[in-house]
Amino acid sequence: MGSPLRQAAVRYAQCRANNETIKSKTNIMNTKTKFNKILSMVLTLSSAFTLTVSASETVSGIPYIDADGVRKYANEVHIPVEVPDGTTHLAGGDYTVRWYLLRGEEPNFNLEVGIWVSPGIMTQSTAHVIIEDGADWSGRIIVNGGTTLHIYAQSTGASMGKFTAQGGQNTAGIGGAYQWAHGNITINGGVIIATGGAGGAGIGSGNMGYNAVDANGVPTAITINGGIITAHGGHDGAGIGGGAGSPGRNIFINGGTVTANGSGGGAGIGGGFYSEGGNVTITGGSISATAGDIGTPKAIGNGHGNTSTLATLTIDGTFDWKTNTANTAEGDDLASGNTTFSGTTTQIGSRDVGELRYISLAPPCSTCEFGSWTETLAATCTTDGEETETCTICGAINTRPIAALGHTAGTAATCTTDQTCVRCDYVFEEALGHSFGDWTETIPATETTEGEEKRYCTRENCEHYETQSIPVISTSIVNILETNIKIYPNPFTDILNITNADGYTLQILTQSGVFIHTQKITSTVETLNLQYLSAGIYVLLLEKGGEIKTIKFVKM
Repeated sequence: MGSPLRQAAVRYAQCRANNETIKSKTNIMNTKTKFNKILSMVLTLSSAFTLTVSASETVSGIPYIDADGVRKYANEVHIPVEVPDGTTHLAGGDYTVRWYLLRGEEPNFNLEVGIWVSPGIMTQSTAHVIIEDGADWSGRIIVNGGTTLHIYAQSTGASMGKFTAQGGQNTAGIGGAYQWAHGNITINGGVIIATGGAGGAGIGSGNMGYNAVDANGVPTAITINGGIITAHGGHDGAGIGGGAGSPGRNIFINGGTVTANGSGGGAGIGGGFYSEGGNVTITGGSISATAGDIGTPKAIGNGHGNTSTLATLTIDGTFDWKTNTANTAEGDDLASGNTTFSGTTTQIGSRDVGELRYISLAPPCSTCEFGSWTETLAATCTTDGEETETCTICGAINTRPIAALGHTAGTAATCTTDQTCVRCDYVFEEALGHSFGDWTETIPATETTEGEEKRYCTRENCEHYETQSIPVISTSIVNILETNIKIYPNPFTDILNITNADGYTLQILTQSGVFIHTQKITSTVETLNLQYLSAGIYVLLLEKGGEIKTIKFVKM
């Protein structure tokens, strides 16, 4: 990009900007042709630029709301088309002014207003961008010093179109590129979310931005007249104002809902890291400005590391306000009030503006209009939650509790699992444990091998069971503990005989401990008719004077 390009571009730009009279029409055409040819070569070959003007449809009679809130109509408005390689749409070159309409939903609108023609020199171009109601676009807009951008909506309500801007490395979301201050930026409406790349402001200058005057030597400005604007600085950039190492300049907020968050050492509104805050004027709207979290940047004013006293904050009007002290997170040590301001402001309430990390300003309402309640803290089983409603006019917030939910029982307890609350670990009922039925013989015992019996849990849907062995069958007479007491036969069918047990109390139990039969033995030979017993294994218990003797026997 040698001197021929610079000479041709500068000459052509001067012709267009100053309306210079050139006597020979041929000279004008030659200048334009030379400029366009060289520009085409540069745009094709230079890695610094991959920009072309894409083909697009033009429409007329497009409504928009201007800076004064008046509905107007624009003609010859370009509808950008999606370019597969991400080519940028330009306003500049042969166009001093160009209008765009963002319609529907598209992934990319990358606009660079004007064309760089030599170090520090841009063509003096102006871009007007109308965001159609309901539209939802994303991309970024480069507005370097000397160029101009206007953004419009078609309404002021919930149907306003949306544009989400994400700056590249060192560039603003909307504003200057690397080492460029922003041009003149005016936002009249729309839902705008702008985030700077590393070192760039959300809306404002790029990293180390300079050249902050227009063609007439007038410092460039950022003006917000309406819309819902959210601006996040990239690392060390201001939310609105300067990028890292770049000062804030002239910033005017006359309306809209504006949220500006600095990053690192950047101010919420004002200067980037180590940079002066510039001149901020607020006459209307609802504003929330929060400084970055590194060092001591200001909510509105200087970035971290800059102690200049040249930065000014001018507020004209009556506002409800909230503030907090430096080095304090938003919401802590909060003060609030209502004040009528006029002119340069050095204090809000009793607090020095230069020591504030958070400032909120909103015009008071005579009659607030609140939207729907929004949950901000979820209720739990045992603690209350919280929800808020926000006035759509002034931003005032009402808060009310959401009652604790209480516990709600989940699946019923089982043999092995507790019944707990569906939301937390509260236990309604502990695991029940198994409840077994009677033993059932599954493998009969013989005179030489043990048998087996099972018992199952009786609870619904539980299939757990236990097993135990059945002793080898003995047909001999059983002597208990080497005494003369004898029990026979074992196994038996109906009759069981007991000898030498007179004076003992006899009890017969199932293996699960259920008492079936109790009697006092009064004779030397006692005959028991137990034909009513079901087949199975039983326990015979003899007790006398605290001495207990037991034996298992089998009913056939």
